[in-house]
Amino acid sequence: MVGITKMKIVCGLIGLGAVALGTAVALHPAPLPPRTPAKLDEAGLQRLAERSCKCERSAATGGKKACWSEFDRQLPPPHELGTDAFTACVPIETESRCGGTGEEKRSPDGSMTIDEGPCVTMRYNYIGGGGGAILCTRAEAAAVERVFNSEVRPDAEGRYSTPIANKLAHDLAAGKPIPKVSGPGSCTSS
Repeated sequence: MVGITKMKIVCGLIGLGAVALGTAVALHPAPLPPRTPAKLDEAGLQRLAERSCKCERSAATGGKKACWSEFDRQLPPPHELGTDAFTACVPIETESRCGGTGEEKRSPDGSMTIDEGPCVTMRYNYIGGGGGAILCTRAEAAAVERVFNSEVRPDAEGRYSTPIANKLAHDLAAGKPIPKVSGPGSCTSS
């Protein structure tokens, strides 16, 4: 072999082996350990969710996703970490994002539970009467709920009408101040 020493051949073979090993590792990476959520600042995330919701309410259709970008960065959507949770309660439906793993776990009593972790309310949807209003704070939702519960009565034909609650929900969604109201609540009580 002209000009090639044993050392060059050995080094060449080692180099080829390293490239082959690197390719094998890249094609078949070792499984990652399960991702665990970091400690969440629930109060800070709740304030951020309220700001994001208010931004979404006032944004043009194309800008709504941008309103939630910082929130999504701090509490990733469910496909990355956590779960979305909804409550179905008339007249307020609550939409939350939870920071748990979303994994099923068996409780000591044998029942299955889902690790939701801490949850942050993203918005309150007014679904009573005329519906369709997005409310961003517990105070907004509680005011509408109290008016709705105080007002709801069937009319002569058995239909329920809640024009005052409907107007309040849409006024709050438009950014008007929350009036002082009293009355029973259930969806927003905690």
